[in-house]
Amino acid sequence: MTTERAGTSSHLVAAEAALVGLTLATVVGFGRIFSTWEFLGPMVVVALYAHGITLLARRRGTSIPVTALVAIPGFLLLCSWLFLFSATTVGIPTGATLQAAREAFGASWDAFQNVVAPAPPLPGFVMASCAALFFAVFLADWAAFRLWSALEAIVPASTLFIFCSLLGSTQYQVPAAVLFAAALLTFLLLHRVTRQETSAGWLTADVTRGSRALARTGIALGAVAVLAAGILVPRIPATDAPAVFSWRGQDSGPNSRVTISPLVDIRQRLLDQKNTELFTVRSAQPSYWRLTSLDTFEGDIWRSGGKYSAVDGDLETALPTAPDVATSTVNQSYTIQNLSVLWLPAAFEPVSVNSPNAGVRYQAESSTLIVDTDVANSNGLAYSVQSKLKTFTPAELGSARTDVLTAEQKDRYTKLPAAFSQKAAGTASRVTAGATTDYAKALALQNFFRDNDHFTYDTDVQPGHSPSAIDAFLETGRGYCEQFAGAYAAMARSIGLPARVAVGFTEGSKDPTDPELYKVRGEQAHAWPEVFLGQYGWVGFEPTPNRGAPNAQQYTGQQPAQADSSPVASSSSSVPAGASTTVVSVVPAPSTSVDPNLIAGANADPTAAGDADQPTLGVWAKIGLVLLLIVALAGLYVGLVLWFVAHRRQRRRALATDDRAKVKVAWQESVEALALLGTRYDPAETHEEFAHRAQPAIPETGDAIIDLAHDVDAAAYAPDLEATVIADRSQQAAGTVVTAVRAKTSATRRTRQLLDPRRFLTHRGNDRHRAGSAR
Repeated sequence: MTTERAGTSSHLVAAEAALVGLTLATVVGFGRIFSTWEFLGPMVVVALYAHGITLLARRRGTSIPVTALVAIPGFLLLCSWLFLFSATTVGIPTGATLQAAREAFGASWDAFQNVVAPAPPLPGFVMASCAALFFAVFLADWAAFRLWSALEAIVPASTLFIFCSLLGSTQYQVPAAVLFAAALLTFLLLHRVTRQETSAGWLTADVTRGSRALARTGIALGAVAVLAAGILVPRIPATDAPAVFSWRGQDSGPNSRVTISPLVDIRQRLLDQKNTELFTVRSAQPSYWRLTSLDTFEGDIWRSGGKYSAVDGDLETALPTAPDVATSTVNQSYTIQNLSVLWLPAAFEPVSVNSPNAGVRYQAESSTLIVDTDVANSNGLAYSVQSKLKTFTPAELGSARTDVLTAEQKDRYTKLPAAFSQKAAGTASRVTAGATTDYAKALALQNFFRDNDHFTYDTDVQPGHSPSAIDAFLETGRGYCEQFAGAYAAMARSIGLPARVAVGFTEGSKDPTDPELYKVRGEQAHAWPEVFLGQYGWVGFEPTPNRGAPNAQQYTGQQPAQADSSPVASSSSSVPAGASTTVVSVVPAPSTSVDPNLIAGANADPTAAGDADQPTLGVWAKIGLVLLLIVALAGLYVGLVLWFVAHRRQRRRALATDDRAKVKVAWQESVEALALLGTRYDPAETHEEFAHRAQPAIPETGDAIIDLAHDVDAAAYAPDLEATVIADRSQQAAGTVVTAVRAKTSATRRTRQLLDPRRFLTHRGNDRHRAGSAR
């Protein structure tokens, strides 16, 4: 049941804008949920759409059920354009669009159960957030301006903000809270002012002055309160302390961290962050800048886990020592800008680290560096690493012993699921059948992918490493580094080679003015396999076409190569010694994996040879495309309306074959013109009653509209009629009325009236709209 306003308010528009501001502040709060701000554009578009459609419907007097019937399909169409455009047909959703949405939601739900914020903005995550935001706006507008209840109006936005606070990270904690509080107080104040202005009990002597005084006082007090909270709350002791009770229910202790595997991010980096500079590294020698390795294969995912200890200085090594191997010491200095992960890149194998501004943790078994537990991600961190780079010869690797690993270790690094693809295992056995050493087998498997015309680099494939995904990869021969590295490592394990998947970046682009400074972009994201070869430890191989690691060409037979298609476009606390952190990386199962098109936003060129060669649409490009589609649809609507109006006018005049009909046409055109002045014809009125009501709006025409009303009555009922004379007179009167109305109305008003869709509704619908407007 709605509560009608007793009057109008000069602050209504301000109150509506304040509700929009509250929604946008809620959207900013999602910055605590996601690791990057890629969610912001789509959520802002959805927020503006939801507010626009609910405001328009409310102002037009449309009922809530009808508004929902119009708004929800529009929201679904908007989401298909923002997130699933490549799965539509020229912007029209199809069954493939629905399937892509299911896969996106499935992948996000699987990740939701394992990931702690800040999480990557997977399409399913962002779509779910947009859906929650849309319904929050719908409910808030209903409560605020139909029920006129401020408390109910703030509940939806507050619920979403609390959700982000409970699940979100500590990043942007204070700014988000201050912004939300300011928006909340502003809305409550303006809504109260508007409500009181429209209440019969409000003082009527000086409404505007009283409202402005209340608004000024409220805004001043609210600003002081918000400013005080923003300054004082962060300074309260123990504000940043760990929670006394871990409501998340993690079993691994307060220092546990669960995060999406960097393998999942590769495709997004290759496409959406292609030209985004992620970090820079100063080094006298290029290398693959390695993040971590994934050593557990569960049949559909590669993952890793283990304890990381706080370090500063020399690092422990878990690799065997081969004194006869040529080794060079390489010092690297890293500056991280947009990496947004826990891992810290380093050339393999790091032996010392120096991070003066933030704590660092290390796991020797995988030679992996991560940020400390009180840091959300590596962005903004500057640190230095010293690494020992080994240069192997084929003869050395060919002499690798097979008894270095214990039985338990070998079982761990060769373990495969029971349902592993027999086709993949058989292919690996066939390819390496003539090899007599582990190195020869590893090289033969690499060359199977490299020297076979069947395999092509292509990012437009389904991610994942399930048996069916590996079989599909072997069948089609199409994939990018994730497929090549994952399939290689799994197939290597099937023939007894200890193997894992390393994730990181190729060397990057040299700064033209500084040959030792490498700038690494998203297009250089990469994955490659590592094989354990006896006393030489973990050795990287390169099965991905058109890629080659520096310092490895002697034993891989591949020259250094990477994606490098365009110039770069740049976009602390102490840790107790011995404290350890458990980090687990996970990836969504392929059964619920994300359609590549959901992330890429465009079809990749199947003939592309490098990571950077794929055409892509970033999130803002997608939004721009959506806006272009909206403009195109608006243009189509305008064209159809103009055609329809002209056609209806011509047809109506053409059907008026006698003089009596021409009089009726003259009356209809006059009534339509007078609607521009707000004088609408009521079917319950007589023609003369309407004419007397309309005549004061166009006094300069004299009694033209009244005379026309008499003529239309005569044409309808008089048996003896000088039809030709009355028809001519009626058409002149109609011309006078139409000319007067056009002189009184602006071109904008005439255009708005022309394009108003209510003109094409039934009389019953128009009556309902008029009743709503009158209220």
